[in-house]
Amino acid sequence: MARWLPSAHRWRKAALALAMLGLVALPAASGDTLAAAPSQSEAERTVVVVGQARLWARPDAAQLVVGIDSEAPTAQAAQRDNARKARQVMAALDALGIPLRDLQTTSTQLMPVYRYDDQEKQPRLAGYRASYTLRLTLKDLDQVGTVVDSVVAAGANRIDSIRFMAQDTGALENEALTLAVRDAMNQARTLAAAAGVTLGPLLSISGVRFSGAPEPPIVRPLAGRAASEAATTPVEPGLLEFTASVTLTYRLGP
Repeated sequence: MARWLPSAHRWRKAALALAMLGLVALPAASGDTLAAAPSQSEAERTVVVVGQARLWARPDAAQLVVGIDSEAPTAQAAQRDNARKARQVMAALDALGIPLRDLQTTSTQLMPVYRYDDQEKQPRLAGYRASYTLRLTLKDLDQVGTVVDSVVAAGANRIDSIRFMAQDTGALENEALTLAVRDAMNQARTLAAAAGVTLGPLLSISGVRFSGAPEPPIVRPLAGRAASEAATTPVEPGLLEFTASVTLTYRLGP
C-alpha cells in the first residue's frame, strides 16, 4: 500500500533533487536563504586573443666552418701535410686581420683509408687521411668572400658551412615580442567593442619567440684556386627573420 509523505517533507525532498541539478536553491535549516549560484561567474566572462609579429633584419656577423683533408701513404706524412696547411690557413687569416679569439679548432682526425681490391676481393689499406676543421667568426660581412678565397689558396679544401647571424638577437626578439603584444591588445579592444562590452583587466599572458636564419647555398670554391685567378667569391647574406606569438586573456566587463 502506497504511503504519502507529509506535504512539507515531500516538498523538501523534491527541492533537494532539483538543487542537486542546480535548478533551485534550498532553504537552510536555520531558516536563512542560500543564494543560488549564477550559471556563469564573472571570472568566466573572458576573451582570449593571439597576437603575432614578424620582422626582418640584415645579419651583421657570419660563421664559417672550413676544413683541410690530407692523404698520404703513412700516418705521419698525412698528419705532417695537414698541420702544414693548417698553419698556412691560420697565417692567411691573421694577414686579413681576423683576431685569434674569433677562431676555434673544432676537430682534428687521423684515420686509415681502405680501398677495395678487385683482384683480391677485399679492402686493402691505401694510406691515411688527416683532417682539420676550423670555425671562424667574422664581424665584417664584406670579408666573407675574401676569407673564403684566401683560406682555399692557403690550403683549405673544404668549406663546410656559412651561417649568417645577428650579434644582438635579444633586442630583435624583444622587438618582435613587443609588436605581438600590441597586436593582441588591438584585437582584444576590437572584439570587445564589436560585442558591446567593456574590456576588463588582463588575467594572463604567455609568449613564444622564434628566430631563424636563411640557408644560403654552401660556397665550395675549387681546391687549389688562387685568389688572384678569379674575382672574389660572391656571398649574399640575405635577411634574418624574427617572429613572436603571444596569448592574452582578458576579463570582460558588462
